[in-house]
Amino acid sequence: MKSVKWLTSSVFVLILSACASTPQLTQKPVDIPLHDIAKYWLPEVSGFSYGSPPKQPGTVIVSYLVDSEGDIYDVEIIKSTPEGLWDGVVKKSLRNTTFTPSPYNKARVPVRVTAQYDFSG
Repeated sequence: MKSVKWLTSSVFVLILSACASTPQLTQKPVDIPLHDIAKYWLPEVSGFSYGSPPKQPGTVIVSYLVDSEGDIYDVEIIKSTPEGLWDGVVKKSLRNTTFTPSPYNKARVPVRVTAQYDFSG
């Protein structure tokens, strides 16, 4: 019975560690504004639906890391007006986005992007 519990615990730990993902970084990320992203990475957005977006206008300023594989990590809402209203839309959009290196980014330089998104509601 003890060995079954140990085996079950070990399998659970292995599953959790396989699910944990960390950014792949070939070097220290470069901080850039959104308008410079195409110098480094080209977005690939998979289809998704907002569902029913908020009807009120708003602004979200967000920071995120594009790692050396083109995956997004460390999404942080810096400021949101009205607070929290559009955050979910921005986060969902970023979860459905990956990047391929631009022709100028053969070294796959990771970037930390700061972006402002304005919504009309």
